[in-house]
Amino acid sequence: TTARFSCSTIEGFGGLLTHELTHRFDGALYPGIPSWLAEGKAVWTGGSYGAASDETFVEDHVQFGTIQSAWFKGYGGEDKLTELITGDLEDYRDNYVAGYALYAYLKLWQEPTGTFVYAPNLEAYQKGLSSNRKKPLEWFNANFADGAGGRPEDFAGFAAAFQEFLEGFYWEDRAEWTDRYLEDVERAGGGWVYD
Repeated sequence: TTARFSCSTIEGFGGLLTHELTHRFDGALYPGIPSWLAEGKAVWTGGSYGAASDETFVEDHVQFGTIQSAWFKGYGGEDKLTELITGDLEDYRDNYVAGYALYAYLKLWQEPTGTFVYAPNLEAYQKGLSSNRKKPLEWFNANFADGAGGRPEDFAGFAAAFQEFLEGFYWEDRAEWTDRYLEDVERAGGGWVYD
């Protein structure tokens, strides 16, 4: 991987490297990872990289505008969400926006009690991708629309809940629960590196 670095900060470069290294690790750990998850997770890790001295990601960070963009593009609807999960997109770049929104939802969505709804199944889902690559929607549903642990019973229910999540980030009418997420990640700063 070759990355061009200019007109940024050292920590900005750290975010870029984190994005690209996420691809390397995911490729080794989860063969068959779909494009939406590969790009969505890498956008999340790159954006949730804080100060260079931090040992962990800023776990509750989300890019509000990116999630809102996924809503504008219609990815809360069953048809567009199916295209994303099955990889039948017209524009690969939607994997960055809609994939990010879907990954953030799966990783961070909680019941009002604080119980994570989808995150407990995320690791098993990723580990089973290679053996289930020919049935991506069925494998997705088996993990995230199985009716257990507060999850919806079918894909239609999942899409409706995801739509509500996306819509909650609309800038003119933000849902109260968006307060649980950080929109900005604090970085130590530092001078600009021009070349």
